[in-house]
Parts: sequence; structure tokens; C-alpha cells
Amino acid sequence: MSKQILIIGDTHVSNYSQLPLILKNSLEAYDFLIHVGDYHSLHVLEDLKERLGSKFVGVYGNSDPQSIRHIVPMKRVIKIDELNIGIIHPAQGGGEERIERIIQKEFSQYHVDILVYGHSHEPCIDYRGELMRINPGKGYYEESSFGPPSTYVSLTIKRNRISKAELIRIPSK
Repeated sequence: MSKQILIIGDTHVSNYSQLPLILKNSLEAYDFLIHVGDYHSLHVLEDLKERLGSKFVGVYGNSDPQSIRHIVPMKRVIKIDELNIGIIHPAQGGGEERIERIIQKEFSQYHVDILVYGHSHEPCIDYRGELMRINPGKGYYEESSFGPPSTYVSLTIKRNRISKAELIRIPSK
């Protein structure tokens, strides 16, 4: 049996209603939602947790207030089937090279098969050796044409292996 995982982050909205419709409409189709931080508002985190219960997994980001940081950790490792998934949003911020150093350091004592992270808004799915790295990009509507597109990731785990990882563009309003 396969597990479907929706990965989002950097949503930067004040309330649940501002999340892209495609994300809200997709929630029930997934077994898990991983949010890599920068909810921006406690209301968004609370709504996601209320709607999804144990299907929700999240960490806080650099723009999240203390009220969020008291509820979700800076980083975590979860196990889905036999795969270990590390999740982080480098709250220290910085450019891509700095983020790379931070996430490597933060997970150097763990065995993770998949590393999911946020902050840069630059979506990617790639491998470093055996390690799959996923940045879902920014999960909010962009009101200007600057910056990377709004995206999320759909990940399928089947028989304890990564079956599919797809970067999906969020259509504009």
C-alpha cells in the first residue's frame, strides 16, 4: 500500500482561507501533510492541525512568531514506512550555501533518507548521493511576477521506497 504525502512551506498567510485553493482542496487526498515552516500566523497552524490531526507534521520557520515556535519544533525526524524523513526550516535564514551547511549540520547525527526543508522559496527535488532533498518552494500566491513560481510537492512512498516525487506549480488566482 502506498502513502501519499503533500509537502508545503513558506505559506506566509494570515489565515487558512488565504491558502491556495489547490492546496486546500487536496488535503484529504493525502495521508500526511508536511509543512516546512513560515506559516506566518498561528491561525494557519491551528487550522491545519485541527483539520488534519495526526496527518499533520510541521516545523517552524524564521518568520514564525513565538506562539508557533512553542507548538512545533525547529526540526524533526519522522518515519513513514521504513523511510526516515528529516524536516527543517533553517530559522537562522541565509542564502542557499548557508542553508546547505545548516541542514547538513543539523542532521549529521541522524540517518535520514529524505530531507525536506524550506526558507529559500526555490523549489527543488534532487539527490545528494542516496539522500533525496526536497524544498517545496513557496506555498502562497505571488502577486507580482518576481521570484520563483508558487509550488508544492507530492511524494509517494510505496513498499518502503520512494515511488514518485513531483513538483507541482500552483496556478495563479
